[in-house]
Amino acid sequence: MKHIRPSLILLFVLSFLFLYSGCAEYSSTESGRLAIHFSEPKAREIYLPSIPLDIASYKITLTSGSETKTYEVGKQDSLVIEGLLPGIWTIEVAGYNGWDASASQVSGQQVATLEKNQEGNRLVACSVKRGEVTSTSLAMVPFSEGTGTLTLTVNWPQENQGSSLILNNPILDVYIKGYNAHGSVYEDNSSYTKSLLMPGTVNFFTAILLNMPPGWYEIQTRLIPQNATGDATLFYRNLDFAQVVPNDTTGTIGVLDITDEMLVTGSIDWSFSEDMEQALENLSINQVRADEVDYAGVIQHFSCTYESPTASYQWYVDGVAVTGETNQTFSYNFSNHGLHRVMVAVQDGGVVNGEEIIMDIKPAYTVGNHGQAGGWVFYCDTEGLYEGWTYLEGAPEDLATPMAWSNITNVLVGTSRDIGSGEANTAAIIAQEGHTSSAALACTQSDYGNFTDWFLPSVDELEVFIANNTDFAKSVASAYHWSSTDRYTSFANISSSMLKTKNNEYEVRPIRSF
Repeated sequence: MKHIRPSLILLFVLSFLFLYSGCAEYSSTESGRLAIHFSEPKAREIYLPSIPLDIASYKITLTSGSETKTYEVGKQDSLVIEGLLPGIWTIEVAGYNGWDASASQVSGQQVATLEKNQEGNRLVACSVKRGEVTSTSLAMVPFSEGTGTLTLTVNWPQENQGSSLILNNPILDVYIKGYNAHGSVYEDNSSYTKSLLMPGTVNFFTAILLNMPPGWYEIQTRLIPQNATGDATLFYRNLDFAQVVPNDTTGTIGVLDITDEMLVTGSIDWSFSEDMEQALENLSINQVRADEVDYAGVIQHFSCTYESPTASYQWYVDGVAVTGETNQTFSYNFSNHGLHRVMVAVQDGGVVNGEEIIMDIKPAYTVGNHGQAGGWVFYCDTEGLYEGWTYLEGAPEDLATPMAWSNITNVLVGTSRDIGSGEANTAAIIAQEGHTSSAALACTQSDYGNFTDWFLPSVDELEVFIANNTDFAKSVASAYHWSSTDRYTSFANISSSMLKTKNNEYEVRPIRSF
């Protein structure tokens, strides 16, 4: 057997070590690293109520060819990203004012972005090299920067164009309130009073506002259409929101086209070309207690459907902000009847949206006075507790003859004693198996004042009627009156403390709600 010379063995070992070290070196240098250093804007606040602009987290997007990597990190001065293939990577960064540590993701609103490059894009390109660390410094700027333009144009056709409601020398008051805290750049509380039209010559009016800080502006409009004798008592109010976009070549344009329909309904609406970064979805107003008719002097309750832990609210009535009403819900007592506009302005991050509804408030009825059917109003739901009605009205007289509570005298119906339950009680009594006659049925068959929605009052409704109407109190004092409340199998209430057997024949006084 031949022996291998030691020199050959040594050569083999050296060759293996050389190849292994080369592979290891290649493995460690096939990717590069990117070191990012952040410089953020000076901390400040914009919008009212205040939204903090302090950066709490970053969302970083890296793109190279068809490959995209996204990182979400809490606030830090610098960050090293490893494992990037060599090549050109573009960087996009969004700064947020919140950080969800439990989910390791950004939260809140975007409040900062990269400053624009020479091409006008908010991108930074970096060349990542194999085995090296590429460093870049990124300058963060507030989400809104620069200034913009707001153009307001009102179009109102002349009489010779066929409009029937054109008046003389109409006046437009436009009040602009900025939600930005940059008063040194633009006077953010400005009022403009201009003559819209010169009779027979001009069909439109335009105001151009320059150098406005970007953001949302509240546009309050009061239109006074004077008639030929100079009567300016009629006017229309409107509240809208417009967003001014920075460095927009065309600016934000608002157009108000005056039509006959607008003047008839009292509803004037601007149309704005708003370039929103995002929209507030599912934004509407619900009337919590939706009655068939809404009356003056009764508290109405409203709720905004948009819900967010970072949202702020402001409620308006007829274009005027209601002091202190900055919650998601709102209650208001309209003292005057007529058409009223209820609006909520919602601010969430860099977005302000508004929604409104029109309330047709009817004149109030007064307890002790006549109601719709000519009876007596004895209860008013001033707190808006009951859905579907506001007032309880008692008939002006008892039914023609006394009668039993029901032909069924051995069954507990289990009706309620509460205010607001009389109508349901009446239906439950009539629905008894074997029912043929009752005080409840007789109430539903009455037609006082040409109304057919009468029912037998619950015992609490009966007691309130007695307390608030002297004539009825005298009637009850001289004769028992049935309520629709039963307590036992054979007994029903004639007052809160007195029960009588159901086969007794007593007086019946119908009531109704409206």
